[in-house]
Amino acid sequence: MESGLQEIRREKVFVPVNMNIKEIMHKYGVAESTARSSRRKGWLIKNYSRNQIIIDRSNFDPKLSDSIAKQVFWKRFRKNPVAVEIKDDLIQEAVRLRHHL
Repeated sequence: MESGLQEIRREKVFVPVNMNIKEIMHKYGVAESTARSSRRKGWLIKNYSRNQIIIDRSNFDPKLSDSIAKQVFWKRFRKNPVAVEIKDDLIQEAVRLRHHL
């Protein structure tokens, strides 16, 4: 990885019973609903909503990305008649989104 990029790791964190919702929000940087849920459960997944994989744009291969998008389409959507009708648009959008991450 390049020196400027930081790897993002997810980990299960046990929340102390004596912490209130505001403290959980501040300490872990989570939304109020996540803080409430984690207080009730007693744990949360740190960095859950962040992408773990950082894409190196200099190594982006559009042909490979297109191939993967087609494989996913046929595996997940081949039985959906609406998806089959707009297959090319769906694949193009998947490749576009992956490139812009």
